[in-house]
Order: sequence, then C-alpha cells, then structure tokens
Amino acid sequence: MKFSHVVIICIVIALIMLLITIGLLYALGLRYVTESLSDGSQVAFFGWMKDGEMVSGTLYYPGGVNAKYDKEAGLLVYSDKSWYEGKMSGILKEGKGTFYYSNGDKYEGTFSRDKMDGSGTYTTKTGQYYEGDFKDGRFEGNGKYVWEDGSYYDGAFLNGKKHGQGSSVWADGAIYSGGYVNGLKEGQGKYVLSSGDIYEGEFKNDMRDGTGKYIWSNGDVYEGEFKNNLMNGRGTITFASGRIYTGEFENGRIVWANVEE
Repeated sequence: MKFSHVVIICIVIALIMLLITIGLLYALGLRYVTESLSDGSQVAFFGWMKDGEMVSGTLYYPGGVNAKYDKEAGLLVYSDKSWYEGKMSGILKEGKGTFYYSNGDKYEGTFSRDKMDGSGTYTTKTGQYYEGDFKDGRFEGNGKYVWEDGSYYDGAFLNGKKHGQGSSVWADGAIYSGGYVNGLKEGQGKYVLSSGDIYEGEFKNDMRDGTGKYIWSNGDVYEGEFKNNLMNGRGTITFASGRIYTGEFENGRIVWANVEE
C-alpha cells in the first residue's frame, strides 16, 4: 500500500473520530449558543447545557467581558469582579435577581433579556438610590431617586431622566412640582424656593420662561412674562405697601411703568 494511501486513510479515520467525539460531547450537553440583545450586540455561551438551560460554562459579552456560570451555586461571576445571583432563561438574565457591580453599586429587581426591566431598586455605593420602574436597563416609568443629602425626585422618568410630571425636594427646603423634559423643568410648575419666595407658571430649559406669578417672602407679587429666570416683557408688580406698577420689564428691571391706584 502506498504511503499516500495510508495518509489518506489516517486522515479519514481521524475525521471520523473527531465527528464521533463532537457528537458525543453534543449528546452530553456541550453547546455554543448566541443571543442578540435589544441594542444589536450579542451574548455568547460555551459550556454545558441541559434542557435549554445552562449548567456550567462561560458567557462572553460585548467589550471583552466574560462571566463564569455555575448553576449549582446559582452564581454568574464576571471577569470585572461584578456578579449576579438570580433567575436565568437560556443564557440571559430573566426574572428576579440581584446584580452586584464591581464599583460597589447594586441592583435588585427584575430582568428581561439580560437587562434591568420591570420594577427594582438601584443603590449606589454612596447610598443614593432609585426605586421604581425600569425599561431596557434604564430608569423609565414612575420612580423615586434619593440623593445622599436627603434630596429626592418622585415622578416620571424616560431614558434615565426626569421626564413628565414629578416633584423635587431639596435638602435646603426648596420644592418643585410640575413638568420635566429630559431632566429639566419644562411646562407648568410651582417652585417654592428655600428663601420662601414662590414662583408658579411656565418653565423652559430649567428656567422661569413664559407667563407666571412670583411672590416674594416680603409680600411683593409680580404677574406677567419671564425670560431666563427674570421678569422680561409685560407684567404687573404689586408691592406689599399697596403700590402697583404695570408696564414693561427687562432683565428683572422696570423699563417704564404706570402707577395704578
């Protein structure tokens, strides 16, 4: 028999043995599985599975992070020192669980397709926390965010920002209730300053802008137009003494006025 024939026979036998080995490992549950996430990225898993669920192996995430999974221990430990304990579906986090971040932050709540989704609580290592609704990994829906100094916002969120109707309370005693757009005061609202002054009216880009009413703590009252937090345009100021001025205002000052008895 020629040497070339022997080589071919050996190669064929090796291929057959390789296929048999692969088939045996597959029958025992060795799998390579991928899942697409909502942002278009992919999660991959290589390891042992049973009935479509992971038993043990390694998950590979975008950005080079990987994680070791151990079903018996119920843990998913990441290469960046973060870890997850909770429900899984296939190779994705699904249902109730707790994620411990490597920087000391923690999320406890529900997951959907590997992301925070549903209701839960996110707590930072400094003690700030958000409790409420999540969607696709962000604050979205209704919730409450509390800062270290006790200040808080309670209301609607969209894409991780204050958006919609809500109330903010600051540690110095200031209170705002009204509309927000992309994290900024916008639309109708009422703002009680720490000084005791009160503004009620329109906001734009986090400032008094439009028509509104400003009441100073000394009893003076202005009703009219605002721009960039100041009296700008037509308005009336009524002093606590009883005097009334109606006219034009610019950058918080009277341009001209008529005295009204």
